[in-house]
Amino acid sequence: MAPGVRAAFRTLYRDRTPGAADPAAEAWRDERIADGRYVADVCAAGGPAGGRAR
Repeated sequence: MAPGVRAAFRTLYRDRTPGAADPAAEAWRDERIADGRYVADVCAAGGPAGGRAR
């Protein structure tokens, strides 16, 4: 998962969960991933097609 997306999930959880710290936010995010409720879909640009499918 892209680092910015990880940080956004952590911030979202902390901002909306009173008293939550980073470890709790990371555990929450990891549970979403393990449950299949969040799947990272990060596309990297580059390569001969410029990252686009042909």
